[in-house]
Amino acid sequence: AAEIDGRADVYSLGVMAYEMLTGKLPYGSGSFVDIAMKQAAGESKVDTKNLPVELAPIIRRAIAYQREGRPATPGDFAEELRGLTNK
Repeated sequence: AAEIDGRADVYSLGVMAYEMLTGKLPYGSGSFVDIAMKQAAGESKVDTKNLPVELAPIIRRAIAYQREGRPATPGDFAEELRGLTNK
């Protein structure tokens, strides 16, 4: 089993950010199995049309099913978000 690290927190932050910006959960609702199946289908299936174009890939990386696809720490996630304000 993989050791839990900061990427678990990044996932949680990504889900909360998505919900705050869209008013819904990235993988919708349903049973634990329903949501797990949606997660396994991949973050590219998450509807980001109501997010700013430059923000969508950052949120998708934060909620990546494979932890290796996420920023390593919450600080790294914050840096990606800060980068948007510096453009």
